[in-house]
Amino acid sequence: MLTAEHLTFVYANRTLINDVSLNIQASEIVIIIGPNGAGKSTLLRLLTGYQKPASGECYLLNKPLSQWSETQLSKIRTVMLQQSQLTFPFKVKEVVAMGRAPYGKTNFEQAVQESMQQTDCLKLADRD
Repeated sequence: MLTAEHLTFVYANRTLINDVSLNIQASEIVIIIGPNGAGKSTLLRLLTGYQKPASGECYLLNKPLSQWSETQLSKIRTVMLQQSQLTFPFKVKEVVAMGRAPYGKTNFEQAVQESMQQTDCLKLADRD
């Protein structure tokens, strides 16, 4: 469960998010729509802990995001950007392996293999 209470975010003396509250339950799909510049990306950065609100608080599993370590958050949250560009030639399996980083080396190869199998991308493993 993800909860936001009275989020406000200010940048360069401009309020981008003003008193937003919401509750998102596990397995619920939520869509945020609005015109360019409406604050959708900023709200997502607040909800995922990548930015800190000027006021208000976000809670993940009833615990304030501010009390989660980066390692804990990286094991439980997934954020996919609209666009991403790798500046070095990585193979698909190497990119998948990056998602395993917070868990250390234990069962590393097996976890990468299983993830690729579950997502039906084993055939792409050696592709850039």
